[in-house]
Amino acid sequence: MSKNGFASTKRSFFAAVCLAISLTSLVIGQASSVLASEAVTDSAQVGEAVEADITMPTRLESGEFSIGGITIGTDKDEILEILGEPNQIEEGLRSNQYQYDGLEILVEISDKPNVFVFGVETTTPDFCTPSGVCPGDTVRSVMEKLGITNLYTDERGTHLTYWPHWQTRGCWMKIYLDEPAQNSDVTIQNIELLCVIT
Repeated sequence: MSKNGFASTKRSFFAAVCLAISLTSLVIGQASSVLASEAVTDSAQVGEAVEADITMPTRLESGEFSIGGITIGTDKDEILEILGEPNQIEEGLRSNQYQYDGLEILVEISDKPNVFVFGVETTTPDFCTPSGVCPGDTVRSVMEKLGITNLYTDERGTHLTYWPHWQTRGCWMKIYLDEPAQNSDVTIQNIELLCVIT
């Protein structure tokens, strides 16, 4: 996924917050099954998803909502302590995008004393989740580490979606696939964490 894809999606994000939240319910209600039956025969755990008839994204512990040590809610100054100076900072109306090699971080713009991260995306195995989910992993590997969840499709492609355990809307982890899932060995292209800020 190119930098422009992440950036353009986020620039229009705030203008469409209400619509996006409304559509979330619709998408969840119409979600497809996790994988076709022939796609999961090589993994017993993934195969259980067909029987489970999951209709809502699986919830994860809050500690899992982190990529490369950057979590939702990380203070702006902590980014520099953990990763150093970014290659570039792209300024927006309501957020700034800190760009590193294979990692993009969205930081809110605010008059408050502290400003925080509300979005992180990785396209490289150099930046992974705490449980070791990385771009390049297979769908099977992701589900073995994070649990069974559904596949969804949006304007950016096919993805697995997970929610934090503390809420059902407003924050999510989307794990985009390199191609439509024909089997559980399809690999991950990128991982996105995002929360709505008000």
